[in-house]
Amino acid sequence: MTGKKEYRSAVTLLGGGDFSSRDLRDAIDIAPVLVCADGAANDASEQGLEPDLIVGDLDSISTEVRERFPEKLVRIDDQDTTDFDKCLSHVAAPLIVCIGFTGFRLDHELAALASLAKYTTHPALLITRYEICFRVPQTLKMPIPEKTTVSVFPFSSVSARSKGLKWPLDGLELHPSGIIGTSNLTTGPRLEIRVDQGNLLIMLPRSELQKVAQALRA
Repeated sequence: MTGKKEYRSAVTLLGGGDFSSRDLRDAIDIAPVLVCADGAANDASEQGLEPDLIVGDLDSISTEVRERFPEKLVRIDDQDTTDFDKCLSHVAAPLIVCIGFTGFRLDHELAALASLAKYTTHPALLITRYEICFRVPQTLKMPIPEKTTVSVFPFSSVSARSKGLKWPLDGLELHPSGIIGTSNLTTGPRLEIRVDQGNLLIMLPRSELQKVAQALRA
């Protein structure tokens, strides 16, 4: 199969890292179409789930899964990109909810965050055990309770403006090796961030998942 696959509905992207049944349930509730990154298809099959696509270099898929879903395999032989990159580049959707890309190895987690930061085509949201993380679009507006912990992290030189943060981003020159922006707090009842330049990730408590999904789809 070649070419990007486009979906009208949101997509759950499952990786081979750590995820719980709660993670999967929350993701599927928001994004009912399942796409697996390589060997994650083994986990999906064991849980009785049928992926719409399986994307990667396909070196980790079991023989059983390979024989069960031959028409859904998308092999991308590129050793310079991760399976997460391959999936993000191959799938187009209003929202991509990502689970199973954290928890086992720090280098894999950093690679996943780097992929989120550089992927700009469609909104992608990463669910972890306690937090959610995503690339801030040019403008983010969402309701949020007062005193909610907000962390931002620049993956390039970033200039941005904010409303609803105790320590505003206005006038700061954010950079991975300089000023970052972790452990901020909201003043409520709304958060607004405008990114003028650069790639900025934001981390929020998992309790904000539904509101973030709505904001990104908007």
